[in-house]
Amino acid sequence: MELRIVAIILSLIFSVISFGQDLVLDSLETELKNCTDHVSCTKTKYEIGNYEHTFRLSFWDSIINACEGYNELILTKGLSHNIAGFISDYIGERNQADIHFHEAIDIFEKEKDSSNLSVSIWNLAVHYQDIGDYVNALDLMNQALDLSLKMKDLQLIAEAYNGLAVTYDYLGNQMQSLHYYELAYSNMLKAADTAGMAYVLTNMGTIYSDQDDPESAESNYLKSIELLKLSHNLETDYYYTNLNNLATIYNKRGEKQKAEEIFLKNIAYYKEMDNPLEYASGLLNLALIHSETGQPKKAEEEFKETIDIYTSLETNYELAKTKREYAKFLIQSYRTEEGLKLIKEVYKDALNMSSLELQYEVTEVMIDGFMAIKDFESALIYQKKHEQLGDQLLNEQTKKATIGQQFEIEYLAKVAADSIKNAEKEKLQQAELAAEKSEKEKLQLESKQRKQQNIFLIVGLSITVLFGLFIFNRFQVTRKQKSIIEDQKHQVDAAYETLEEKNQEILDSITYAKRIQTAILPSDEKWDSLMRNAFVLYLPKDIVAGDFYWLELKEDITFFAAADCTGHGVPGAMVSVVCNSALNKVVGELGYMKPGEILDETKKIIVDEFSKSSEDVKDGMDIALCRLELRKDGYHLMYAGANNPLWIIRKDSNEVEEIKGDKQPIGKSDSTKNFTNHDLKVFSGDTLYIFSDGFADQFGGEAGKKLKTGNFKKLLLDLQQFEMSEQQTKIHSYFNAWKEGYDQLDDVCVIGLRLE
Repeated sequence: MELRIVAIILSLIFSVISFGQDLVLDSLETELKNCTDHVSCTKTKYEIGNYEHTFRLSFWDSIINACEGYNELILTKGLSHNIAGFISDYIGERNQADIHFHEAIDIFEKEKDSSNLSVSIWNLAVHYQDIGDYVNALDLMNQALDLSLKMKDLQLIAEAYNGLAVTYDYLGNQMQSLHYYELAYSNMLKAADTAGMAYVLTNMGTIYSDQDDPESAESNYLKSIELLKLSHNLETDYYYTNLNNLATIYNKRGEKQKAEEIFLKNIAYYKEMDNPLEYASGLLNLALIHSETGQPKKAEEEFKETIDIYTSLETNYELAKTKREYAKFLIQSYRTEEGLKLIKEVYKDALNMSSLELQYEVTEVMIDGFMAIKDFESALIYQKKHEQLGDQLLNEQTKKATIGQQFEIEYLAKVAADSIKNAEKEKLQQAELAAEKSEKEKLQLESKQRKQQNIFLIVGLSITVLFGLFIFNRFQVTRKQKSIIEDQKHQVDAAYETLEEKNQEILDSITYAKRIQTAILPSDEKWDSLMRNAFVLYLPKDIVAGDFYWLELKEDITFFAAADCTGHGVPGAMVSVVCNSALNKVVGELGYMKPGEILDETKKIIVDEFSKSSEDVKDGMDIALCRLELRKDGYHLMYAGANNPLWIIRKDSNEVEEIKGDKQPIGKSDSTKNFTNHDLKVFSGDTLYIFSDGFADQFGGEAGKKLKTGNFKKLLLDLQQFEMSEQQTKIHSYFNAWKEGYDQLDDVCVIGLRLE
């Protein structure tokens, strides 16, 4: 990413010192240790903070407070307000920034310090520019320019022109911006300010880059670096910003090694200067290069370090942008689940920040992630959101250009109104003076006024003609922009129609697959007849699911199970069909009756089926399988499990009895043993629960954490007073409330049975 240099940091807010930096700082720190009076200590603290570019608002607030009640510190207080205002603006504390800048202006007006007053007005103008109040921003810029012209201070004149250039750049009028940059450059040349000239060339280079003119941009950056060499300012932020911008150009050209060398040089400098913000920015650039050049280990380390830095600095936007890039890297590295989990968090952050640009970039990564796991339904949802955001961004760009034109018109109208008002005031004063003079002088005055009126008329007509030409020019530009936007929209619409047709075909196939999967589940009639006082809560994450429930009656013995197959969506559903078929074969055809033996044989069939592939397929399922028989002496229960447990809540008990399954899946695994068959005594009033892990693993709640089995157990204990049908409703409601604001993580299957 190419950067503009923020002028107020280096040329107006903080002083830039090029030589003997360590010696100067050591001297100031020694002076602070040895100072004995409040005024000297406060001034020295200010100098250290100014010298070190201290970016903590609390530091400058403490300096301002220390200046209270001391006339000798009034200028230090004004300067500190300026710095605090800039930092407040930077971290988004807009109201505080406004207060600090106005305080600085009040101080320098009372002290008749025109130089610092001009700087303070300029800073307030930049503040208004940042919050979108361009009319006041332009007005204040011109006030700062007028003050500078009166003082004939070439440096401040140049900074004022520079401020106007920045404002017009914000308004999208880059030609006008370049014009004012050239005026700023001209005055800096007269003032022999080579560092300032370098700064202007850097920002001009960035405009050329925005205009897709990398050759002109590169030329300006190189000229800027040459000027910095002449002014012995190579170890400054100016210099390293230019290097960063050159590296960005080289990276886009495919000159990765050249770009990497520069970024490494940059982060070494920012680390030495203890500038974590710019260090993190350079580190992210390196991570992107390493991810593109097949160095994933380096890239991941750099992504994680960047995230840690931005988290500690609480720079939320930069943090979200970095997490987006890391999530994209994870998805491209076939770590799709990790990447999707992270990008979903970033999407929530983007919504909270109301950043359309960030939402647009994030949804692009989400589409890639969902396509990678073949979750076409979710991919289609976010494809539509992505396109809507693209339209909104195009509209915002057009709106910004239009608003920019409107602000320029309003400002010109304000200037014209002020000119007319001043002319009328002067005319009234002249009329009063004429009444006291002779007739001859009166005639001379009237003649002079007529000449002035003619001049005003000519000037007015000239402004009108120029204004008309300006409006016509902007109309032509806007019409061209509109044409480009319409062409782009037609292309997007065509691509969208093609994608929607393909997605509809995919959705039709998935919907048909759902019909097949529904057919293998127990019918409602079968469930109601065999499981009279029971419920099943079945919530697929997608249209089709990897979870399924199974029910069979053989020799007056009821078998029921909750199974969780590898994956969810279409892949999980395909595995579930194989696993369901295997269970039916083992019980219905082969005649196995004990749950442990049923699982042993089912595992053999699953492993055999998937071993037919040339690939090493480890798909299978976790399952809790129960066999329930009503004998003369009461109920008899047998259970076996593959990773999934059975929970029993005895009648009038306040605890959950957990019978754990074996730690192995129904499928290929590193170690294989026979499944344990549990023989259990149960009684009327006892309640049995089996389930997949989707319920307990769901993220949600106030802290955005997993629900976990502890909370699940507590919920079930709290529901023991209710009938099973009502339990199902309440469990479903609890789950929905828990995951509110979060996507469902996995399929959910919960079976509950109360013995009558």
